[in-house]
Formats: sequence, C-alpha cells, structure tokens
Amino acid sequence: MRKLKTNKEKGSVLVLVLFGVLILSIIGISALNQSTTEIAITRNMLADKSAFFIADNGIFHGINELRETMDPTSVLFEFTEGNLYYKTGKLNENSPQYITGFKEFLPPPPQGVSIEMGGDSGIQLTAWNLTVSGIARKITRGEAKKEIQSVIVLISSQY
Repeated sequence: MRKLKTNKEKGSVLVLVLFGVLILSIIGISALNQSTTEIAITRNMLADKSAFFIADNGIFHGINELRETMDPTSVLFEFTEGNLYYKTGKLNENSPQYITGFKEFLPPPPQGVSIEMGGDSGIQLTAWNLTVSGIARKITRGEAKKEIQSVIVLISSQY
C-alpha cells in the first residue's frame, strides 16, 4: 500500500534544494573574494619588485657614470621608460640631485696596500654616496617607490 504525501511534506524538497544552492553560493562568493585578494597582493608585489629593480638599475647606471667622468660631483641623471622612472637623489626630492662624497670618511686601503704606503704609492680612495630613487607607476592603482643608497669607492692615482 502506498502512503500519500500530506500537505506538510510537499515543499520539503524545494527547501532542501534552495538551502543547497545557498550553501554553494556562499562558497562561490568566498572563493571569488579570495581570488580578488590574491590578485591585489600579486599586483602590489609586482609593483614593489619593479620599483626595487628600477632603482637597482639606477645604481648600476650611476656606477657607469662614475667610471666615465672626470668629475664625480657632476653626476646627475634621471631615466623614464613607460611607467618606470629612476633618478639620483632621495624620494622626497622632486628633481634629480648630484651625488655627494662622504666627508671625513677614510675607507680601508686596497688589498696589498698598507695605510702607510697609501700616500707614497700615489693611490687615492674616494667614497661617494650614490642614492637612487625608483618609481613604478600605474602597475597598481597608485605607484610603488623604492630608494637605494650605495657607497661607491673609487680608486684613482694622484698626480
């Protein structure tokens, strides 16, 4: 004999299906939210790394400029390509700044040269403060900035 459904049991399947759809919707929305957050984190990391590497490239550009010049105090540069920019100087300065020497800095003599021999051998050591600011624009909603400071020691002969 077959049992007939009462009026109370007729909508129970619909309620269970709606409850299942609600659970799956919540899981889907949370997964979408997690993906959006991960994408934002990745973009920020890309901007941060881009700013660091453009500033690092500026340090190598500055080292080449120091090698090529007779007067290191005249080294001043800025470079722009697309959304990447670097310049000599600190981030809070609007325009590129000349590099400066360290005052009262006595670097160690090169290997094989003693301090006493330094003056007699005609070798002069000069330390330069090279600061480069790198900016990566429009990779994220804003821009990422990095500043790298390096000490460059030049060995030259005295005449």
